[in-house]
Amino acid sequence: MVREPWDQPWIEYFALTTPADFDVRQLVSPLRTWFRIYGSEADSAAKFGKRVYEFASYRPGKKPAEMSHWGLKIRSATDNLWEFLNHSNPKQQLLMSEADIALTFIRVITAYETISTFDFVDRRGTQWLPYWPQYLGEKSSELRELASQIVRSQAGWVSMLASLQTLDQDSVLLVQSWLHAFRFISADGLHLNDPDNLLDLRTGTMTLADKFRKDRVTAIWNAYQVLGMRDRNGWAIYGPLRMAFESILEQIDPQSKIWFIALANRRPKDRALAGACLMLTKQLSRSGSQEVFSAPGLRPLRDQLLQNIADWTRHADKHQRITFDNLRRHLDATVP
Repeated sequence: MVREPWDQPWIEYFALTTPADFDVRQLVSPLRTWFRIYGSEADSAAKFGKRVYEFASYRPGKKPAEMSHWGLKIRSATDNLWEFLNHSNPKQQLLMSEADIALTFIRVITAYETISTFDFVDRRGTQWLPYWPQYLGEKSSELRELASQIVRSQAGWVSMLASLQTLDQDSVLLVQSWLHAFRFISADGLHLNDPDNLLDLRTGTMTLADKFRKDRVTAIWNAYQVLGMRDRNGWAIYGPLRMAFESILEQIDPQSKIWFIALANRRPKDRALAGACLMLTKQLSRSGSQEVFSAPGLRPLRDQLLQNIADWTRHADKHQRITFDNLRRHLDATVP
């Protein structure tokens, strides 16, 4: 049995093997060696990934930073391997057998914590978001596993929903593709794992955690805007997909608090009314909404939302005004 202290050099090595300085052939032997020792069995590979996380936290030291030094090493290792997988020069791309090993390595060191999965997906960029559902049908089992990990993760959904800019038919199609993929893999819920409570750190402590929280607020807002979209047949997302989507949003915002932040920070717009009303109708019926209104830390947002309600109401039609009047009554009845 290989001693656990030998785990660290693998991260250090792949963090140094930049495509600009290394030929792809220099990675073949190390990848095969890692696979022979750790990666050939699923349980062994998963334990390697877990030990990598337990070696050091992603949490920065005493000074605020994007993440810890060890977290940056893990990022560099995955960035380099991903670039060798997708290099613009075919001669610098990993061949199939080594490519699968690299995908296994990436998966096991990004799967354990939500913050690492988020960092990996976020750094791939919006251009990759349509491909993760498609990769579930790839011949490579490792590419399928990586895609499955992302599609079933809260980090993946936050990244995808936060990326929606135009909120048009293309946005609907992207969300639908993720929903179909989510149901295809029979996921029983979104994966969320934050053992060091990084997502609850004070703002400014860890830039990556700050970005996740900001994107999560945007994701909830965008999601309800998509839910509020219609086509000539009715709701753009309907039936079982709609039910699955609503369930996913409840898992992203289990304490029924993020929607409040999202709405308070948005200026009233005509095209946003349908989604905003849907969000209000859903959230005001959930248990825990009163606690959100009275939370001391949300007092500035509560005051901002009270100021905005008048503008939202002016944009609203008769039925929509009822929804905002209901929100005002909830806020007025709550003493922060």
